Amino acid sequence: ELEEYKSIANLTSIGIGTIARVILYPDSSEKMIYSIRLLCELQIPYLVVGRMSNVLFSKDIFDGVIIVTTKIDGYILAESKIVISCGASVAKMAHDAKEKNLGGFEGLIGIPGTLGGMIKSNAGAYGCEIADTFVRAFVYDVSRAQVRVMTKDDMQFSYRHSVLKDNNLVLLSAEFEPIYRPYDEICTLMMANKDRRLASQPHGIPSL
Repeated sequence: ELEEYKSIANLTSIGIGTIARVILYPDSSEKMIYSIRLLCELQIPYLVVGRMSNVLFSKDIFDGVIIVTTKIDGYILAESKIVISCGASVAKMAHDAKEKNLGGFEGLIGIPGTLGGMIKSNAGAYGCEIADTFVRAFVYDVSRAQVRVMTKDDMQFSYRHSVLKDNNLVLLSAEFEPIYRPYDEICTLMMANKDRRLASQPHGIPSL
């Protein structure tokens, strides 16, 4: 799916956007990789984004291709591991995971971004970071034109930072080791964190 010469304002949480020459919506990692390879060969500028909850464009027109990952949104919930695709909502996944007593994401439920942006910036809140339960990631190395598996050490997580910020790497999916917790305990933690967020941050209005 693609759109041409369209504003992305309604795709961002701040409601401010650029006019993109082309917006692509790949529905698989394979299609996204193919698109990136083709754009590199043609030397066309591109940008990979998710829900753009922390993005503010500086130009009125982006003369290139914006690749939106939100259709690559699957995840697998198992007792010993959770596998999440780059465009998935971590908040939605966490709510589904609690039905299986799988926790470790309670502090992240109010963060509106998709997995890609959350790993890139090691998103976190209330003593919980995306790196806490992280095991490994599958990324596309644009410079080498190959898929790589990266461990937690490879990711170089620190406060609001990962190696994805410094290199030409695009997240495809990631694997996590959940923390087993009783359902009621997970719900209590989620509600407490949600209340703290609603009490301290804008709600229902355009915001970054």
